[in-house]
Amino acid sequence: MSSQNIVDKHQFGFKRGHSTSLCTNALKQRVDYYTSHGIYVFVCFVDFQKAFDSVNFWKLLLKLLDDGVDERLLEFLAF
Repeated sequence: MSSQNIVDKHQFGFKRGHSTSLCTNALKQRVDYYTSHGIYVFVCFVDFQKAFDSVNFWKLLLKLLDDGVDERLLEFLAF
């Protein structure tokens, strides 16, 4: 299986013809739009790859599920 088959269609980095600068620009445009309309924007960046390098991924997801974290968020993190 090629690496292209396992890359999500919404992923910007590590994909031919795409870069994280595209994602950064898209985010900047959205933030500019909302702030120019007087709407507060709060953004949080998390490097999940680094976070999951040192812990058992499935054990963490089960713990989050036990703690009541929304299943949709856990699905997002799992993929």
